[in-house]
Amino acid sequence: MFSDEQINRYVDAIIRMISNAENISISFMTANADLILSHIKEQLWNGEDAFGNNISPSYLQDPYFNSAREARNYAVWKDNITPNPQRDFSSPNLFINGYFWNSLYIDETGEVNSHYLPEIITKYGGERTFSLQDKNYPDIEEAWETYFTNYLQENIISILS
Repeated sequence: MFSDEQINRYVDAIIRMISNAENISISFMTANADLILSHIKEQLWNGEDAFGNNISPSYLQDPYFNSAREARNYAVWKDNITPNPQRDFSSPNLFINGYFWNSLYIDETGEVNSHYLPEIITKYGGERTFSLQDKNYPDIEEAWETYFTNYLQENIISILS
């Protein structure tokens, strides 16, 4: 059986892991940033937020444009350079030349951020837009299981040493 000392070491290790849960989660997101960001970029390409709704403001609602005609012309131009039949005509996909998309990263808090134009993330809804849709969770859950299993194995080995 286990001695009191071994049980206390196991309990202490479990408490440390639980108290470190946020750091473990952020570490997972950083380690799997490519996977997470690829799903988010797919959503953006389709003009959708994390709930499957059109990204807002739409071009036709965006106060940046001086008139409905200007907004419509921009939407037509965007549709020509980034055609996607799955995206609503007036829904932004936040892609013109790839600079913004290529600047996306997972920051130290586990949030999606941009080196290029972080204000775009705020303008288009922050976490509402730059989080994963439910349909993407199976891929993420599989990566999490692998990551967490490895994490547990490493920590159990250190406990037993």
